[in-house]
Amino acid sequence: TNFWRLTRQALQRNRLSALCKKSVYRTAENKLNYEGFGFAITSSLKLKNMDSFLASVKDASGVAIEVGTFQGGSLKYLAERHPYRQFIGYDTFVGLMQETEKDNVHKIGHFNNTSLESVQKVLEGLPNIRLVQGVYPVCEIAPPGEIVLAHIDVDLYEATLSSLEHIAPSMVKGGRIYCDDAFVPTCFGATLAM
Repeated sequence: TNFWRLTRQALQRNRLSALCKKSVYRTAENKLNYEGFGFAITSSLKLKNMDSFLASVKDASGVAIEVGTFQGGSLKYLAERHPYRQFIGYDTFVGLMQETEKDNVHKIGHFNNTSLESVQKVLEGLPNIRLVQGVYPVCEIAPPGEIVLAHIDVDLYEATLSSLEHIAPSMVKGGRIYCDDAFVPTCFGATLAM
C-alpha cells in the first residue's frame, strides 16, 4: 500500500540521514559546531526546504518557530541564513515528556543530552533567536496569527497533536508547518497526530 511505500522511503532517508548526521549542519568555515554539540538531526533535505521557503517569503511578516529545539542545530542553520527573521525555539531542554500507547519507540527522557545553557552557547551571536524553556503550548510567546513557519520536532503523539492544534490557527496566510517526524518509523505517534 501507499503507507508502507512511504514508510520504506522514510526508513531509507533515515538511514542516509543517520550516516550523515554529523555532517548535516556545517558552518561557513565547514567545521562542526561547538565541538560536535548543536548539530541538526533534521535531514538536510528538510533543512533546505525550510530555508528555501523562508527565502521565498522574505518580505512576509511573521516569526519562525521551532517546537523541539534539542541542541539548536536546525534553528542555528535557519537563523544564520535569515538574519532579518525572528526565530523562537521552544524546548523543555530536559528531554521528551509524556509518551502514550500510540508512541512506539521514544519515551520520557529521550533526547535529554541538552540544556538551555548549552544551546544558548551554540546560538551565541544570533540576536534574532529567542529560546523558551517549557512544554509547548503552555509556554507559547509568539503573537497569535503571526507565525510564518513552524518546525515541529517533538517525536511523540500528544506533543505533536497539541502543537499542531495550537499553531495552525496562528499561521499567517501562506505560512507553512513542517512536522519533522511524519512518516518516521520511530515516531509512529507523531505520524498518527498528523
